[in-house]
Formats: sequence, structure tokens, C-alpha cells
Amino acid sequence: MRRCCVLVVAIVVLTGCANAPAGIARMDPAQLGTVPDHDLCFAVAHGMSTRRDYSNAAGEVARRGLDCRAEVAATVSDCRPLTIVNPDARPYRAAGSPDGPDIVTYQIANASGRPMQFRIHWGMVLSRLQRIDAAEGAQVTIPIFPEVAARLGSGTVRPMLQDCTVRTS
Repeated sequence: MRRCCVLVVAIVVLTGCANAPAGIARMDPAQLGTVPDHDLCFAVAHGMSTRRDYSNAAGEVARRGLDCRAEVAATVSDCRPLTIVNPDARPYRAAGSPDGPDIVTYQIANASGRPMQFRIHWGMVLSRLQRIDAAEGAQVTIPIFPEVAARLGSGTVRPMLQDCTVRTS
């Protein structure tokens, strides 16, 4: 009985992982023919995101003529549609918070026509994941604690966008 349970668990684990992006990357062209379209597209997008070789999977996508743009948009970081409107914003002390950290506020514009999510990297500070609607802008406020400001020095720090993907939920 125990041997049967171990065998069932092993089969479930192996088949559950087979269509994971890493499992698909290891498949040969004959095996890729059995992978569902969505899983194949997700594996190719994951490969693009991690910059790993998924050439067999990409070849199968091309052979089937699949359109994987939705999976790529939701997985691969592309910050081109987003713009920091005020990149020269300077840190300031919030009103009513004399002992609090300085903060810097950036205005973000979205030219993609789709809701997106992103982070702002400012010096050594990375904002939490932000959301921006399709047609509206976003405002991102980042706390700049004294120890971070001291490490950055007095030079101008330019903000950078990263982890930009189409918002799916």
C-alpha cells in the first residue's frame, strides 16, 4: 500500500512539473508537441523574462503560429510605455512630520493604454509594486531615510523604472 502511495505521489509531482516553464525548456521538439498552447506561451515568456534559452519552445510557438503577446506582456518587464514626468524631483520633509523621513514624490505617465504595474528604483531604495491605470497617471511617494540619504551623498539621483508588466488583476 505504501509503495502504491509513493508511486502515485511521484507521478502527480512529475506530471505537475512537466508543464512548468523549466520542464518545458528541457523538452525536445517531439515532446513539445504535447504541451498546451497557454503553457507553451507562458514558458516562452518566462524564458524571455529570465533570459534563459527556450529556443525549442520558441520554435514550437512559431511552428503552431501562436500569438503569445498576452503572456509576454504579463511576464516580461517592459518600461517603455511608462514615463517619469518629474525625474528631477528632490526629497522633502512631509508637513506635520518633523522627525519623519524625507520623501520624494514622482508622477508617472502611462502611454500603453493598458493597466500596468511597476517599481521605482531610487538610489538604493526600491518602491513597493505600484499600479497604474490605463489612461490615468500615478503618483509614487518613496520614503528616504537618513541612513540611505547619507550613503547616496549629495549627488543627484535619477529614478529608474523596473519590473514593469501589464497588470492582470
